[in-house]
Amino acid sequence: MYPGFHSKAWKALAKPRRFEQISSALLAALMLCSCSAGVGAFSFTAAGNHRRNAEQLKSDGKYEEAIVEYEKHIAERAAASSKFPGENPSFYYIMIGDLQLEQEKPQEALESYLKAQTDGVMSEFIIDRIRQVSSYYETRENYDAAIELLHKYRDLDPLVFDWDIDRLHKKTVRQEVQEDSFVIDVPEPPTETQ
Repeated sequence: MYPGFHSKAWKALAKPRRFEQISSALLAALMLCSCSAGVGAFSFTAAGNHRRNAEQLKSDGKYEEAIVEYEKHIAERAAASSKFPGENPSFYYIMIGDLQLEQEKPQEALESYLKAQTDGVMSEFIIDRIRQVSSYYETRENYDAAIELLHKYRDLDPLVFDWDIDRLHKKTVRQEVQEDSFVIDVPEPPTETQ
């Protein structure tokens, strides 16, 4: 024995820890369902390959095909008889929405995000994605659409959405001032003959 350690401490260290038992159980559960857990470079998938196919298609830039694969994955996991506790296949509607936004289809993306919300995906994810759609409009200087969207879903997070709305209103005002400064009619300087 090492000095300063009691035999009880060594016995406690020798017993399997509750965390290790839970971790093993969690990894086993993840392997049974088609969820993935990143452990280094490993990913566990035992059920269908739709999610994996979707991710490959996404990385290849084949977004429409990836969306179809994600939809198949959602249907497969929703119909599965055994699921990991807390698993919500509708989370993949967020992935679908992200792809649609990447394709510059903000309305379709918003519909996918709202479908995820309807199916019980945490509102924090939905709030973030609604802000991304708003940001999509903002980068295209369509401030009115961005503000309208944030107003419509303001109840999800009034503090954050109000901050974004205020920021966008300020941008709108700055843009209007800049546009007006180019429109101002400057009189011609008087000529020497006058």
